[in-house]
Amino acid sequence: MDEEKACMIRYGESLICVDSSLPIFSMLGKKYTILIMGMLSGSREMATFNQIRKGIPDASARAISLRLREMERMGIVERATYDNHITYFLTEEGLKLKESLKDLFTLVSGN
Repeated sequence: MDEEKACMIRYGESLICVDSSLPIFSMLGKKYTILIMGMLSGSREMATFNQIRKGIPDASARAISLRLREMERMGIVERATYDNHITYFLTEEGLKLKESLKDLFTLVSGN
């Protein structure tokens, strides 16, 4: 079965068609996903759950935990034990995704 694609993204003369049903679009639209990605910056920079939670003070522990698990399942974030602490970091796919969102991060930060 052919997947429905929306041809809505224009760059000059180019038209980009995307499958709007891809799970990544749903994930990016969920609360705290982009903030978590922003906190896990740099190549293989890690953060503990508590560091992430402190960085997003209005988020509940449950909401952050849920989002991290979803991001793990999608292959964006990886969970590991480091120095007897559970840490999280962006996978290669997560780093690529974050890089592709760099202009958005810059725009919303006002820098």
